[in-house]
Amino acid sequence: MGIIRFSNTGAFSQQALQPRDPDLCSSVVEALENMSNKEAVDALSQALQHKCFSVRISAVEALENIGNEKAVDALIHALHHEYSDVRGSAAEALGKIGNELAVNALIQSLQDIDEVRMWAAGALGKIGNELAVNTLIQALQDEYDFMRLCAAEALGSISNETAVDALIHALQDKYDSVRVCAAKALVKIGNETAINPVIQALQHEDYFVRINAAEALGNINNEKAVNVLSQALQHEYSSVRISAVEALRNIGNEKAVNALSQALQDFDSNVRVCTAKALGNIGNEKAVDALIQALQHEYSDVRVCATEALGDIGNETAVNPLIQALHDKYDFVRWRAAKALGEIGNELAVDALIQALQDKCSSVRSCAAKALGNIGNETAVNPLIQALQDSDYFVRWSAVEALKKIGNEAALTAVTQTLQQKGFDDIPF
Repeated sequence: MGIIRFSNTGAFSQQALQPRDPDLCSSVVEALENMSNKEAVDALSQALQHKCFSVRISAVEALENIGNEKAVDALIHALHHEYSDVRGSAAEALGKIGNELAVNALIQSLQDIDEVRMWAAGALGKIGNELAVNTLIQALQDEYDFMRLCAAEALGSISNETAVDALIHALQDKYDSVRVCAAKALVKIGNETAINPVIQALQHEDYFVRINAAEALGNINNEKAVNVLSQALQHEYSSVRISAVEALRNIGNEKAVNALSQALQDFDSNVRVCTAKALGNIGNEKAVDALIQALQHEYSDVRVCATEALGDIGNETAVNPLIQALHDKYDFVRWRAAKALGEIGNELAVDALIQALQDKCSSVRSCAAKALGNIGNETAVNPLIQALQDSDYFVRWSAVEALKKIGNEAALTAVTQTLQQKGFDDIPF
């Protein structure tokens, strides 16, 4: 359907408000949105009365997209509409526009039915005007669980210190999601009075409160938060320790890396693995040093994750330690080390990877062949040609692919001659 244009915007009242195809009415609404003038806003206000739900919502969205003061006035007026869908959508739209003219009207909407009140609370949080704080604090006592949650989120967005005591009290709410939102809101406010209860929440009996308190603390690069999260790495619950690891990963400074290096010694393998991955995600020079040290760790799962993380980071400082890891007693560590060396791509690893083509584990041999293909050094061509005779199909396949990547005449000739031999019929060239 083409775009509808009006020479007289008042024609809308004779078209859109008459019983007709809702698709046509929505097209009229779209045309009015494109006009964006006073007459269009007046016509869209009339469209809010349409009997069809989709037309009413389209009109609200059009007013939101226009977003000027006249549209804001129309949406404020719509907060008193007979249809709750219009009132809720209008509250949401006012929050997205962010005009402070809507604050008082939205505060009044906190007395509406539940489905409207939650949108009004969210809108007040997005606008961020402190006039709403006291009313939102009162809403933390609301009987409707989701309203208390929305109020806590909104207070976090506004971040006024007046709300600290009420949010501390909300940490004891019967509904776990409210407690979580209260913790996050306190961290957003960020003063010491606000943060201390979140720190205490690391000891909360509720699992979700504990892990979300740790997560919330990880969102602030605060010296005290790092200290507390470092202590939380000794918590009796592994779930808290893992959450502390993830929070320290988010902070990612030198002190956080030091704490994570200690967490590699945790007795729980899940914590150790998460810690190695966290160091990999941080990826700075201090983290690389910690991961290189972890290649000597007594637990093989830590060594595996350290090799993987070093490959992901790609720092060439790790090349020689990873070459040493090709001699680890565990197959999976050697396999990961070969893969990491291929990802880093430094030619210093070529000789060691050629030797790894003779590894007792076929997965290591296969990965060494792939790594040599990624590095692309022609020194590897003859060893890879020999690997075409390997007893393992996947090693032969990896050797073919590596030779194709290197791509010199000797490599391609060997591949061409070998592809028709037994065991290579289904390898494409």
